Amino acid sequence: MSPTLPLNSTLAPTLSSEEIAPRIQELLKTNGDCALPCWWGITPGQSTWAETRQILLQLGTRTNDIPLTDGVTGHGTGGLDLTEPLITIRLYLVEQSEVIDTISLQAEADFGNRVEFQKIFERYFLKSILLIHGPPSRVWVDLLGGIPEPPSTRVPLELTVFYDSQGIMIAYTGSIEYHSNTYQVCPLAGNIAGVSIFLQSPDNPRPLNQAHTTHVHTLEEASGLSVVDFQTVFVQGDDQTCFETPQNIWP
Repeated sequence: MSPTLPLNSTLAPTLSSEEIAPRIQELLKTNGDCALPCWWGITPGQSTWAETRQILLQLGTRTNDIPLTDGVTGHGTGGLDLTEPLITIRLYLVEQSEVIDTISLQAEADFGNRVEFQKIFERYFLKSILLIHGPPSRVWVDLLGGIPEPPSTRVPLELTVFYDSQGIMIAYTGSIEYHSNTYQVCPLAGNIAGVSIFLQSPDNPRPLNQAHTTHVHTLEEASGLSVVDFQTVFVQGDDQTCFETPQNIWP
């Protein structure tokens, strides 16, 4: 069971502006010493909004409460962005009956900060996730554009890994190369500029879901790889490790 704060716990006062960025980078490195779907000590299905709010306030985070339905409230946040390098971080939590139900995080970096982005978010990037959590239950591949117009050889990519029984879904966005009627997907290379993480309790009966286009293919359809082979290849691989998907299965 992932740790969560006891009801009578007392956190340190809000950090100074000079302390916040190093603390956020530390949390990104350690995940608050808990395993996904726990996030920074916040555990879906266990942590209350009162406990969660204490954690966020310590980081100087601004919250925006959004009533959704009876007993359900969304909480948007601001103030988690990093400036050196420039990385935008958006955290959104849904509370149901005063307990955190789901956690959603989106992080993006400018093109020039992609390498630093991968270093700071290393714990949540594909290789670390596959190493810690094993083969995904499923993987989706989505090419968000068609054949690139010359002289460009790159098209947008979204690669999503699901751990359904663990309540974890992570989508990686970036770009890939197109050569000779084949797209080359190299998710360990420095071409990932965005990470979207969705977390819920493993006991939550709702299936993990994500809005997507009709262009999504499963990993097996796109590449012929099984999820077990995918995990083996990319745990052992480096930034030159890729899989190929033929152009003729995409619009």
